[in-house]
Amino acid sequence: MLETLLQTKLFVPPLRPNLVHRPHLVERLNQGLQHGHKLTLVCAPAGFGKTTLVTDWLSQLAFHKQIIVAHNMTVDNYQSAWLSLDKSDNDPTRFLAYFVAALQTVEADIGETALSLLQSPQAVRIEPVLTTLINEIAQIQHPFVLVLDDYHVVTSHSTHKALTFLLDHLPPNLHLIIITRTDPPLPLTRLRGRNQMAEIRIAELSFSSDEATDFLNRAMGLELSAGDIAALQDRTEGWIVGLQLVALSMQGHEQSGDIRDFIRDFTGSNRYVIDYLADEVLEQRPLNTRKFLLWTSILDRLTAPLCNAVAGLEDSQMILESLEAANLFIVPLDSRRRWYRYHHLFADLLRQRLGREDPNIVPTLHSRASIWHEQNNSVGLAVDHALAAQDFERAANLIDELVEVVWGRGEQTTLLRWMGILPDEVVYSRPRLCIFHAWVLFVNGQYQAAELRLQDAEHALDSTPTRKRKIPSGDNASPDFQDVSLKGKMAAIQAFISFFRGDLSGINRFSRQALEKLPDESLLWRSMATITLGTAFRLSGNAVAAGLTFDEAVTFGQAAGSEYLTLIARLNRVVIQKEQGHLHRAAELCQQALLIASKQGMMELEIAGWIYAELGDVECEWNNLDEAMRLSKKGVELTERGNDIGALGRSCVVLVRALHAQGDVEGALGVVQKVEQLAQETDVPPWVIHPIAAWKTRLLIAGGDLDAAARWTLERGLDVANEISYLCEIEYLSLARLLVAQGNADEGVALLNRLLQAAEAGGRMGSLIDILVLQALAFQLSGKDDQAVTSLERTLVLAEPEGFVRTFVEEGPPMKELLAKIKAEGRSQREYASKLLAELSSKVAKHPTRSSPQPMVDPLTERELEVLQLIADGLTNQEIADELVVALGTVKAHTASIYGKLEVHGRTQAVARARGFGLL
Repeated sequence: MLETLLQTKLFVPPLRPNLVHRPHLVERLNQGLQHGHKLTLVCAPAGFGKTTLVTDWLSQLAFHKQIIVAHNMTVDNYQSAWLSLDKSDNDPTRFLAYFVAALQTVEADIGETALSLLQSPQAVRIEPVLTTLINEIAQIQHPFVLVLDDYHVVTSHSTHKALTFLLDHLPPNLHLIIITRTDPPLPLTRLRGRNQMAEIRIAELSFSSDEATDFLNRAMGLELSAGDIAALQDRTEGWIVGLQLVALSMQGHEQSGDIRDFIRDFTGSNRYVIDYLADEVLEQRPLNTRKFLLWTSILDRLTAPLCNAVAGLEDSQMILESLEAANLFIVPLDSRRRWYRYHHLFADLLRQRLGREDPNIVPTLHSRASIWHEQNNSVGLAVDHALAAQDFERAANLIDELVEVVWGRGEQTTLLRWMGILPDEVVYSRPRLCIFHAWVLFVNGQYQAAELRLQDAEHALDSTPTRKRKIPSGDNASPDFQDVSLKGKMAAIQAFISFFRGDLSGINRFSRQALEKLPDESLLWRSMATITLGTAFRLSGNAVAAGLTFDEAVTFGQAAGSEYLTLIARLNRVVIQKEQGHLHRAAELCQQALLIASKQGMMELEIAGWIYAELGDVECEWNNLDEAMRLSKKGVELTERGNDIGALGRSCVVLVRALHAQGDVEGALGVVQKVEQLAQETDVPPWVIHPIAAWKTRLLIAGGDLDAAARWTLERGLDVANEISYLCEIEYLSLARLLVAQGNADEGVALLNRLLQAAEAGGRMGSLIDILVLQALAFQLSGKDDQAVTSLERTLVLAEPEGFVRTFVEEGPPMKELLAKIKAEGRSQREYASKLLAELSSKVAKHPTRSSPQPMVDPLTERELEVLQLIADGLTNQEIADELVVALGTVKAHTASIYGKLEVHGRTQAVARARGFGLL
């Protein structure tokens, strides 16, 4: 049951006859355009003619043949759009849906991409969606005005934040006008300081003496003297609605001859004035009209059939037209006079009066309104009236019918609001409500509350007989089948919660349960559950099973029509391809994903950031460092805007790698610290922390601080005796690097062998290449050159088809020496070795900066310093001997002495610095 948007919110209110024109204020509004302001704020309390002024201005604007605006743009028939806001617009998704609908009255096709992004059950950040919309607005060839009326009803921080973002990036062809009773929490001071805002406030909106005369004597048909008008204008302080009430009240005093006495006795504050004059006005109405006014005051918008249903009448259209003819604070909302609303101040007064005079009828009236709206497919309004009537059973039944549609539209705030009003005891017996409430709580980061709601759902399913449970209309499934389907959705949500909590066994268990119970036609839910199952395979190290599962998730996502879920599955497929060492396929999938994201208007969403990061990682491996840096920075920039901590963590890891590759250890450590701080402030899954922690170890080694690296691995609980899961594999690879750097090559090799076996078993060729490279260097350091060359040759066989470069180049001189041996010995991989040697020689190897060393107890000799510098320059022992014109044995002796002195100096820092691993 899909609820359409209320078109009456988009209509410019028709002008009344006998309108008091206000040319000086119209000119003020024109100046807002002529001076290129972003915003015009029309702000005053109720009853000062704000909406009337702007509608009068728009009617004149439409007939101006030429309008000169900022940036030398001249157009004919300046266009405008209108949006009347109400409390439902506190849901930012709903607000933006109406915002786009208003824009579409000017440009029919605008905003479709933004709407498709908003209408998703996943939590979507508003700013990227707005970026897409802003870019579309900028393409409109003519300038136009968008009016937001009654902005004071908006109290949602998210909606204010969305509008602030829009104002900050507003294209010059759009001018916003906000009509409000109070200053909105927008950056008004900044706009004012930059001369980007025009303002019309109570002082300008109050009627002058001439305007009061025109209004009372011409528009309201009175014949008051200048003195009488001056007295009324003084006592109302130009308050227009006060003057209108005075005029209406005087219509009851015309024959008594005491108008002057009425004016003389008329005094008091605005609140007193409104109460006193309203009494006068209401008492003059016929009884049936008075009853109509009070009973229909519960409605935000009035139409004759709805009023008939609420008030129990048959002539509501006649009454509405008579109220308009009598200027009795009723505003037509369309040119055909089918929809109306009361002036807000008058509606407030009527509701207060109804509450005092007949409070017991109010729930009945709301119930009647709820029934009418349900019968006319305005189910959201039916829910609101049922809640106002405190008919919670009816409201819960309506929400139960509507919940999946509202969920699919992404109106999470609306669902939270409804569920927050319903008593728990009403929700408990409705498992579907519990389930969707759990999902909304989950996407808002309230994992514990979501789990409690899932427990409520399970209890409701187990304790309430299926025959007593309401099945949504149009659902022909049996109650038992419905229960199984609901349990499948519960399991799918629990799988996501387990995912964000790092509970691998929970992800696996609940994903399988979901797929067992969800019906084949629940494509969206099956897509979600398949993604979490694929993640369970990936996080357990089974790359082959994960890849097949993510392929299936892509199929489900496409069948469900969810490009967002399809992209999520595709990106997980990219990660698997890289873990399997398939760089070219990974890059190809990234390019395809970028194309899809571009077509769907997702290029400013966090998911695009994830794509950039994965592509940047491939470019980094191919040693295209400038491109890798650009992509990884873009990835972090976009993922920072979103809610997906996993995508942000992955993007930060790639940026760390790119910074390390360019020698910026301090910058890389800064990114690591940023993620660590985020982990302290929010729940970060362990699978996000493991790669960041591993890079911290590696960066500390790169900076020469092996002691700090050792302390960090101890703090992380890493020990060679531990059982190693795939999740921790990357951290243990860094531990192996530390062991080798400390001179514990044999212990490092033993650890690497364990990692090697696990990577081979899981089909993770990318991990295998990393492990074999480090294994070769460990063998080299321990003097086992033949084993080092054999290990490296195996690595080259695996790496050559996909063009791995950075994994070898970043290891510096020790790798150069091994590659030179492979080339010199004429081994099968000599050509690939030659290419890598060329990379090492032709490009300046950017090695990380290191902290200043402490003075050595046994300093190096001049000759040893020469040898050390040549090692740092990447020369092999034979090349050093040739350079210094000494015997090869002499060089080896100097090298051994250097290693010995460096190892004594802090045990540490140095064998690695001299031996390398790309650190000198």
